Amino acid sequence: MTTSADKLVNDVLVVSEDPGFIVRTQESLRPDGVEVRGCLGPANNPCSLRLEGVCPLAEGADVVIVDSPRSGSFLYEWASMPAGDYAERLARTYPGVPVILCGAPEGSSGAVGEVTHVANRAAAIDFLFALIGAVAAV
Repeated sequence: MTTSADKLVNDVLVVSEDPGFIVRTQESLRPDGVEVRGCLGPANNPCSLRLEGVCPLAEGADVVIVDSPRSGSFLYEWASMPAGDYAERLARTYPGVPVILCGAPEGSSGAVGEVTHVANRAAAIDFLFALIGAVAAV
């Protein structure tokens, strides 16, 4: 039996302007004992990452998913900051925490490729399940 101490992923942060995606992610990962926290993104809330240089929701996360808005940019708080720049800032602030950017051309970005790009939300969830299953398979 795999305990939470044995798993690579116990805690996930999902940043998305779509609350439904956050809830669906919570529901799909709950059976595996993964806690999913959600943030509606800098377009809907004052963003501590921008204001204070830290994100309390990302602290302690094993993985962060940034769901790119259809426009590709968060509005309001970041004055149209591209979601990729936001993801890279998270990765720089929390080195060692994988950041997955949904809705971007596949590949990676950041100074050393610290942000993984996936084509869509389903690919992000598949990536998470692969991380969750990695220890169980050993």
